[in-house]
Amino acid sequence: MPRIAAFLFGIVAHSLSDLSWHSLRGLQAGFIRVQAAAGFAGDYATSHLLADEGGDYVLRHMQTLDRLISDWQVPVKDVLEIYRRRNITIPMSELVQCLVKGYAGSQAKARLDPPLFDMFARQSPFVTEQIENYPMGGFYDMTMWTLECWNGLAGYLNKDPAVNLTSPETSFHLCDELMESKTSKPTEVRQISSDSQVVKEKSHAHTGIAGGHQSVNENLQRRGEEILQPGMDDLNKAGLTVQTNIDPATGMVTFSIQELQNHDNPTATVTPGVEPMVARRRSDVLTKKANTICEHFMDDATKTLFIPLPFAGLGHALVLGDFDGDGVQELVVSAPHYTQNVLVPSQGAVFLISTADLSATTDPVNIQEFAMRTLYGHRREPQSRFGYSLAVVDLNQDGIDDLAVGSPGTGAADINYDGSVAVYFGHHGQGLSADPDLEIRYDRSKGIPDGLNVLAGVGTTLLGVDLQGSGYRDLIIGMPTATVVNNTADKTADPNFRFLQQAGRVLSFLGSSRHQGLRTDSDADGHWQGTNAYEWFGSSLAVVPLSSASSPANVLVVGSPAYGSGIESSMQGKIQGFAIPSSSSTATLSHLFTIHGSTKSQQFGSSLSTLLHYATNETLLLVGSKSETLADGTWQAGVLRVLNVSAVPNEALGNLQNLQADSPTYTLDALQGSQNVGKLSAAVATSNLSRSIWVSEPFASGEDGLLWEWTPSGVVGADGADRKVARCFRGQEVSKSRLGSQILFEDFDHDGKADLAVTSWHDSQYAT
Repeated sequence: MPRIAAFLFGIVAHSLSDLSWHSLRGLQAGFIRVQAAAGFAGDYATSHLLADEGGDYVLRHMQTLDRLISDWQVPVKDVLEIYRRRNITIPMSELVQCLVKGYAGSQAKARLDPPLFDMFARQSPFVTEQIENYPMGGFYDMTMWTLECWNGLAGYLNKDPAVNLTSPETSFHLCDELMESKTSKPTEVRQISSDSQVVKEKSHAHTGIAGGHQSVNENLQRRGEEILQPGMDDLNKAGLTVQTNIDPATGMVTFSIQELQNHDNPTATVTPGVEPMVARRRSDVLTKKANTICEHFMDDATKTLFIPLPFAGLGHALVLGDFDGDGVQELVVSAPHYTQNVLVPSQGAVFLISTADLSATTDPVNIQEFAMRTLYGHRREPQSRFGYSLAVVDLNQDGIDDLAVGSPGTGAADINYDGSVAVYFGHHGQGLSADPDLEIRYDRSKGIPDGLNVLAGVGTTLLGVDLQGSGYRDLIIGMPTATVVNNTADKTADPNFRFLQQAGRVLSFLGSSRHQGLRTDSDADGHWQGTNAYEWFGSSLAVVPLSSASSPANVLVVGSPAYGSGIESSMQGKIQGFAIPSSSSTATLSHLFTIHGSTKSQQFGSSLSTLLHYATNETLLLVGSKSETLADGTWQAGVLRVLNVSAVPNEALGNLQNLQADSPTYTLDALQGSQNVGKLSAAVATSNLSRSIWVSEPFASGEDGLLWEWTPSGVVGADGADRKVARCFRGQEVSKSRLGSQILFEDFDHDGKADLAVTSWHDSQYAT
């Protein structure tokens, strides 16, 4: 019975994961569909192959898979009986052979260096960057639905009297009733790709089972020969093979790995639990130019904070603020996937640390015990991801910092990932309020069909900045996956074109408006939206103050890194600038400029930051393109550019390449990534107290991560024109910790010097 139960749990996990991964049952925003629309001009078949097969190699590159190095036991006799009851006959030998190849594939990925990672990952940055956190079909989302069904399955297996297989109220009937109720949304609207083409879909292979014996055998044979056979070949080259042992009494088949006899000079190396092959590196070139070497970051760390909970995502967001007005700053660190109750995954937590305590000891400490205060997401909101974004604001304009916390997954339990933002006001001598003073939710009364309106994602990105020179920081909210109404389409037009799926929105809430209590996005003081489907407008945000008397006081710059038109320019990205007038309202803003990326999968605008010029005191714009391929062919290396926004003429609409060639004053300098799939500029931090820019390359060195201190020539006054990189730090070797996942560079202790905080979302050094 335990083995059969384990098999059933596996079946449920696979089935539930497939719903959002493959966008089944009418879900419009699932992983494969959106990857197809954003990266492959709607080609579902190509996206399907990249996600299903390439996803395994991305996972292997992301972490060691020691847990997969084990025997398999499959109740083949019971599986065949299930097929028989559906009037499908499959020879036992064919099913076992298919399982042999599937087992071989999993063992090859776990035990051997994955040579196919490069082939899959270079096709699109979507799969490497979104496979965990994409809200509908990423790993964390799969976990939520699997746990909910597992709970019902456990009750059924334990003969819980509350479980009734014929009742629609039950939480388990192979989860059919559960998911039928969750996914019963209108599906008459087809999905449109980023270039306004209807997504080209093909049936998921699993649906072929209903076609009878012939289609089942054909599917098994095709997938076995074309997809699963390479795993067996790789094992054989390494001197390994699969052995099967069938128990005739129970029908249980055990699959295990054995060494081949008389196998000499294997062409592959067995390296269980060891780092995969790292792509061609160029970090030595950069470090030679900088006359430095990459040091181990932990050697210089003053304090290390950790959390002994798996997959909590500690350090996803960092901010610094004084929330009680005592002059001592608090470091705020989020863990959006923090889970108190296993049935409420990714509830989220936000930890407040007194900066006065950071130097008390250099020993690593558990942040749960070290924090002066902890805020938690709602206990009835699984997958809310409380703390996914953070911002310091002053919305009640009392001179004491307030804390805004984004929860873009609020509502996920009903497959309405509306999102929300909670703002806690700071109080002199007391700190943050016990409960949010302002909560911003999503207004669903916009006339957008429910089937398209599932990923509003209020609070995905946040920025606290003084928009109008009042001396108080206002709040800007990004909703990059929100579907919007196409303002250029006739209201009587085909509904497929009246709505722009995942075009994105940006909102502003001003302190002068005195927002309190419950509000919605419709109450925002300022509204902007993307103009193309799947451009993810609002993924990054920055405000650049302009000094010219003839210019607007501030320019809001919004990044749309997934913007593209057609397969050859997919996900090239763009940034847009909007004038913010010095008035009491930001509702009517004029468009100033648009700058497009120039190459496929560049993701121009994936990150935005600002920097003061050391001589002119002008504010410059730092624009990241974290998956840009370099001229020498180094793919998805990433680039960080320094742009002079004040030199861009109003109403400019340009291609980045043309702007560089025609007006070099726009692009003052640039730093390139050091190696394939390094993702330079994934995180960037600056300080007005320093001439340095800190920029991360978290996917570099097999996802150990690299961190660079950069002093651009002629921009921040570096000593010597050739001195580009001042220092380089590396993550723990073979840790896959992604050093530099997030960076904060500010004065923590008021000593007039900028301090550095760096996070590693995947670090497992202190895991228990």
